[in-house]
Amino acid sequence: MEGKNYLDGLKKRSASGVPEPYPLEKLLNVTNDEWMQTLSQDPSSSRRMYFTSYLLVYYFMHLDGKGDAQRFLRYFREVQGQRKEMEDYRKEMTEFFKKPGVQLKADGSYTYRSDIPHPPKPAFIDSPSAQAASQKKMLAILLDGRNEDELMKQIRSAYRQLGIKL
Repeated sequence: MEGKNYLDGLKKRSASGVPEPYPLEKLLNVTNDEWMQTLSQDPSSSRRMYFTSYLLVYYFMHLDGKGDAQRFLRYFREVQGQRKEMEDYRKEMTEFFKKPGVQLKADGSYTYRSDIPHPPKPAFIDSPSAQAASQKKMLAILLDGRNEDELMKQIRSAYRQLGIKL
């Protein structure tokens, strides 16, 4: 019932009321660049994106599956794994820049001797296609065998039962 309480609180606090939800299908597939561009250029859509993100989080925590957040937990375990890889990579790069023969330039670029091994980038950030594949892999955890249309129907149905139309 927290979702309903959240909506009631929004109605009381905001002169403009509850924002119209951002299209779910669009939000699930938004890239970081698209998110940042929307935040900087379109405050109205930004509010809608955050509101709909809240609804999605609430859904995956309380309404999806058995209501035990298992898909969400698997998703965050994967996120945590990627974070750890990035932390390790940053530490390796910090050590790499300390080595004699590695020169960091003012513009952020660098050169290094060929006998100095460069730390490998985590595979999920190696290229734009790798980043897109990683994002799809993450979404697949939440879909858990469902296609996006099935998930959207389940989300809308769950919220309709709470009196919230998406």
